[in-house]
Amino acid sequence: MNPVKQGGKWGMTYPYTLSFRNDVSVHRKGGDIILTNGRISALRLKEPSPGLSAIVDSLSDKGGTEDALCNILINEDGASNLGKFYYHLSKLMEKDFLCRTVKHEGQCISTLEPISKYFQFKEQHIDSNVKYRISRFAYCHDENGRMVLESPLGHCRLVLHDWRGAAYINMLSQPCTVRDINIAFPDVNKEVVRQVFVFLFNTHAICEVDEDGNVAEEHNNALLQWEFHDLLLHARSRAGRHSNPVGGTYRFMKKIDPLPAVKTKMNGETVELYKPDIEKLKKDDVPFTFVVEKRCSVRENGEDPLTAEQIGEFLYRSARIRKIMDAVPEKGLYSQVSNRPYAGGGAIYELELYLTINRCKGLEKGMYHYDPKEHTLTRISDYNDKLEKLLKDASRASARDYLPDTLITYTARFQRFMWKYQSMAYAVILKDAGLLMQNMYLVATAMNLAPCAIGNGDSDLFAEASGLDYYVEGSVGEFTLESKKK
Repeated sequence: MNPVKQGGKWGMTYPYTLSFRNDVSVHRKGGDIILTNGRISALRLKEPSPGLSAIVDSLSDKGGTEDALCNILINEDGASNLGKFYYHLSKLMEKDFLCRTVKHEGQCISTLEPISKYFQFKEQHIDSNVKYRISRFAYCHDENGRMVLESPLGHCRLVLHDWRGAAYINMLSQPCTVRDINIAFPDVNKEVVRQVFVFLFNTHAICEVDEDGNVAEEHNNALLQWEFHDLLLHARSRAGRHSNPVGGTYRFMKKIDPLPAVKTKMNGETVELYKPDIEKLKKDDVPFTFVVEKRCSVRENGEDPLTAEQIGEFLYRSARIRKIMDAVPEKGLYSQVSNRPYAGGGAIYELELYLTINRCKGLEKGMYHYDPKEHTLTRISDYNDKLEKLLKDASRASARDYLPDTLITYTARFQRFMWKYQSMAYAVILKDAGLLMQNMYLVATAMNLAPCAIGNGDSDLFAEASGLDYYVEGSVGEFTLESKKK
């Protein structure tokens, strides 16, 4: 689009205000202006003209429409420098430094904020007579006192400053047109409502409704099979579709003490477990390829129950602590870590094991906690209705017609992992559970036992049965172990 002259001023006719994102910082050094944001993205403006410097100041403050910014440059540098203005504007947009805000009578209605380097703003055509509906993937939440609308389908988010913006979203829970909203809110400029719809499209928060009342998402076989929570976890726990810090940020350092590598011993009777001769197993155990090829889920038990010795060997080979390393801050190690037979993210090893024993020679029925450092079990509960319900759930989930002999429940000490990692913490916890499951499969196969991972479990039921806090240490996986049918 070319600039046009309006009332003696040059500019473009854009209905929204441009300003810097909240996390953009402006630094002046040696005549240059350096712009940075929270994602370590930077842009250096070398010896900017007075007009460009004034535009940076405006964007840092309340911002301005593209018309207004254009006029600042023309007044300071002259119309011949408009090319430089649009070049630098495109660079700011490319770096995702700019937000777009639509206002009504000077009051902010909504702001579109880029949250990804892949974001590209599109001036979507909005037909006032076409019906639109909110996407099932869109969601609102509070962020630092602001109401924010996001979707895992998009690369930006919408800040709702005004109650009217939230009211538009509510109306869009049912198919409606821009005209419908204009009628419901006659005091708001029609162009403002249209621009809010443009922002919603860029956020991937609304879809066109066809003549049959369906939206495009319902005709897309890939999206049709995604559930909201699954897609959100996928998008937010990996880099690409958000601007949150990812990885080992240690955001709670000096605020909260990290949890130790070993959980404090629980109250109850302690049972010493058998320790196998690892050096002998290194020489005499079955070949690795044989174990890998024979590994499978077994959903029937043998006539004879497991023995306490077998459970001791199984846990020792699959989950014991081999070594603990204390924190060494000067070397970048800020909390205790350990070494175990299975891989674990950051060597943190947040997982704990609880055994619900139904049938085992040498162990009474009940629930036990495994201490991987001492290689002992602590009996924390007698057998009761809740433990039986856990076993029934595992039986149902694995399509059995009997209660499994032993159910091993994986819990995570969430805060041990979240103390270090941000954005990706829960996703990695689930990966750690998968690593432990595979290791248990291999060990059980080598021992000629019957292993089976369980696809799902009831975390609230486990919290009741174990007495653990759902938000502090909750169940994240289940695994059954039995003797093998001859």
